[in-house]
Amino acid sequence: MIADKKINSDQLKKLWATAREAGLSKVKVYEIVLNETGSESISSLNTSQAHTIINILNIERQRVFKQKPNDPILVLKKNLQKRSYDQKQLAKQICEKINKKGIYNIDLDSFSKRQYKKPFDLLSRKQAAGLIQGLIAILGK
Repeated sequence: MIADKKINSDQLKKLWATAREAGLSKVKVYEIVLNETGSESISSLNTSQAHTIINILNIERQRVFKQKPNDPILVLKKNLQKRSYDQKQLAKQICEKINKKGIYNIDLDSFSKRQYKKPFDLLSRKQAAGLIQGLIAILGK
């Protein structure tokens, strides 16, 4: 029977990064390792045990990310993460370039409503970035 290799440095980094993202303390991580593997040392884990622990931490991380913030200030901050001023300026410039080419006549808000069913000003940063990528693709045609 071939013994599994010891945990490698990449897995160790991934384990601690995932634990940090999940908001777990060092003590809690060692507790999870002890409960799941029976080992008190993370560095003595083999690769399959490390993989199991990383998966458990990842599930915890996803659970933490999916929770709705209870603090009203955090809720407000999350809701205010709308598109930036620079994104609006860039989108307007790209629309102007497309319209100057004469092939398409694109209005930024109507294009945004067609793609996301809301005006450009109400898009999140991610949605605005996606819309800008679409405009760039149209400009490239």
